[in-house]
Amino acid sequence: MSGEDAAPELDPFLQKLRAMLLYGALAFATGFVFGVMRELAFIPLLGKSVGKWTEFIPLVGALFFVAAYALRQINAPDRRTLLMMGFGGVIVLLMFESLFALYVMQVPLAIYLDGFNILKGELFPWGLAMMALAPLLLNYFRTRNI
Repeated sequence: MSGEDAAPELDPFLQKLRAMLLYGALAFATGFVFGVMRELAFIPLLGKSVGKWTEFIPLVGALFFVAAYALRQINAPDRRTLLMMGFGGVIVLLMFESLFALYVMQVPLAIYLDGFNILKGELFPWGLAMMALAPLLLNYFRTRNI
């Protein structure tokens, strides 16, 4: 294939935007699969608290794989880009999550928001924090440079 036949490289901004959107969408899909397993298998078998932790730990690990995949979309990311990808991905995930919970599943707003209450033992906010920082942490462990 000659150089003329190759697809043109994306503008750096579009490259970063694509990685952020990909990260958020894949993280939502990953969380959806793990959430189904939590609700249908882990909680009925292990109880609410242990069932949530049984889902949470491998989910966080899976988020690092999702972040690694999305990071391949960016050439030489700097710290600002890594943070933008992490926090932007969280925003994308929250948009999908909110639309799905509130409009598809028709969860009442008060119950949906209660899922963010860490004082009641909810893990979702901790997962969002890990998701936001995963690209930065991954880059650090790969390069030992933040």
